[in-house]
Amino acid sequence: MSNKIQTSHKCKWEKIDADVAGCVICGKIHACSDGECDEIQNVSDGCICLVTNVYIKSQNLVCDDYSDNIMRYDNKITFVEKPFLRIDHPMDEFVYDLLLSDLTNTSIMAELKRIKSRTQLKVISLLTKNRNQNFITIFEEATKSLKFTRIPSHKFDVKIRYKTFLFCRNVVKNIVTVLIREFPKVFRLHDLRNTVFGVMYLMRSGVVMCNKTYIPKIDFLRAMLPCESSLNAFKFKSTNITDQENKIKFSLRNLNPKQINFFGD
Repeated sequence: MSNKIQTSHKCKWEKIDADVAGCVICGKIHACSDGECDEIQNVSDGCICLVTNVYIKSQNLVCDDYSDNIMRYDNKITFVEKPFLRIDHPMDEFVYDLLLSDLTNTSIMAELKRIKSRTQLKVISLLTKNRNQNFITIFEEATKSLKFTRIPSHKFDVKIRYKTFLFCRNVVKNIVTVLIREFPKVFRLHDLRNTVFGVMYLMRSGVVMCNKTYIPKIDFLRAMLPCESSLNAFKFKSTNITDQENKIKFSLRNLNPKQINFFGD
């Protein structure tokens, strides 16, 4: 194709990957990673490439409790500093809050304290009824009868949690970006935090349909995420987990073949 023809048309883009698109007319390749996005739009939390609909720049803001209802007039931006990493996107902060925040540490320690207290009371109760029985046998009976759904690690291992964070943040961003793009009426930007929390808890079991993995199962998240009864401390209702899971599963069932290509193994 001559230079004259190449410059006389407006490129018609078709996505090849999450941040890569190609023109179906002239074959030109557009990659956001090159930093040469001409068609962009500034939004409240960053800058979006209009060709691929991905964030090319983002800004992490700390908003007060009334930020969804009241207009801000001070124009002051507060950047959040976290140990070990640089927060590149608001979704990173939400994943961080669930895995590495002081609130999560407090929640895990409180859960371990409850488990220890209940186990001690059960052991004492069984010992008074069976004084001649072996202590190990009694302890096994106590733990079986209490039927704990999980027992978190007694140590809040920051290094392991950080590695988990690095993996989960990329998975979550890919899934949530596609959900918001393909189902904008169901998953809205102003509800981004709830969507991220829902995806994180859904990854405990994963979503597989027709032998295709839509959301991966990450077993160790069962022991790492705060227990659902403590989520009020995160200003997040535990019932929202079920709501988000139902919305995600319902939306995935209604994917067309083209949309399915954005998901999968």
